[in-house]
Amino acid sequence: MNQIFIEKLKVETYNFFSHGLKERENVLCGVDIYRDVIPEFLKRNPKENIVPLITCGRIEFIYTSDSFLNLDGFEKIVGWDALRHIISVLSGVKTLIFGETHIVNQVKSAFFDAKKHGWCGNGMLWLISEALRISKIIRSEINIEEKNFSSFVLDKAREIFGDLEDKILFVAGTGAVAHDVFKIANSFKKLIIYSHSKEKAKERIDRLKNFLSCDIDFASSVKEGVDIADVAVFATRHPGFLLKKEHVLNRQKKLLVIDFSVPRNVDPEISNFGEILLFNVDSARQLYVEPEKLDLAEKLIEREIVKLKKKLAFHEDKKELVQLKLDFEYIIFEHLKKYTNLSDDEIEKISSSLSKKLLSRFFEDKKLKAFGDG
Repeated sequence: MNQIFIEKLKVETYNFFSHGLKERENVLCGVDIYRDVIPEFLKRNPKENIVPLITCGRIEFIYTSDSFLNLDGFEKIVGWDALRHIISVLSGVKTLIFGETHIVNQVKSAFFDAKKHGWCGNGMLWLISEALRISKIIRSEINIEEKNFSSFVLDKAREIFGDLEDKILFVAGTGAVAHDVFKIANSFKKLIIYSHSKEKAKERIDRLKNFLSCDIDFASSVKEGVDIADVAVFATRHPGFLLKKEHVLNRQKKLLVIDFSVPRNVDPEISNFGEILLFNVDSARQLYVEPEKLDLAEKLIEREIVKLKKKLAFHEDKKELVQLKLDFEYIIFEHLKKYTNLSDDEIEKISSSLSKKLLSRFFEDKKLKAFGDG
């Protein structure tokens, strides 16, 4: 991989920093990435790469090209700045919840899925591996506290109910965000799972029974689960409302509802009922972050970017030196063959040895400049 690849790198992003939940919903409903964006891009750029990253906080396209997709309303980032952006996301700096780790698996899945579909090649996998490597350094040196959506659910539930040992947690969904929420189920008396696919929900329940000590059950409908739940979490890809106001009309006891889905799974009108407390995905956003940590993160990212630039430059020089060595060998071989009576084997050994000695000092000097004494 070389610097030219990174210089062609682009990110177009529509995220929670500048666009609210309703705006992101409108974009998701209006942009068909599988039917429109990706086929059109690959048609115009058959040898390039594209990776869609769709989460509850962002709609992004990470790709290589000489020109932008120019998606309406999307922020456009290019080259090394695009790589800085990806590293910031993976480090938990540019995430809904500062320090969020869930995004790491989401980004990995996005790149691996793109590779599987033939949308990107090994260059993109190298890129994500470098970004992941650097993000681990950033998280470690800043000592970012690991937080996820499950942290928000647990904090809110305890804030509202206090002790949760007699409370029931209902989760609609079996994907990555739902799986994160399953991890806090032991704080509750019981976990109830609903999925549009009954088989998928029951398979997930069988797995969870090996790790959780609380009771686990399956709900055949959203209403069935919500009726007995104290805390209801929605994290599905369903394009419409799963929980509607008619489902809670006769609700007598307090219900905490957290909707992590984009588009939303919960009708916002249910918040008009006195015993219903509703939070959406943007409610989980941690607005205050220590400025010192943000400044340090930017400095560390820049430090690692400089190191990567030197590393790539060194490898480019190394490739040039390999070619130069072959050229030297050829020149020396031809001269010795012309002006000596040595055998070809002897000439080959001498030319190889001399070319190595001629380049070794220059090569070591390049290596020292790239990586320092260490």
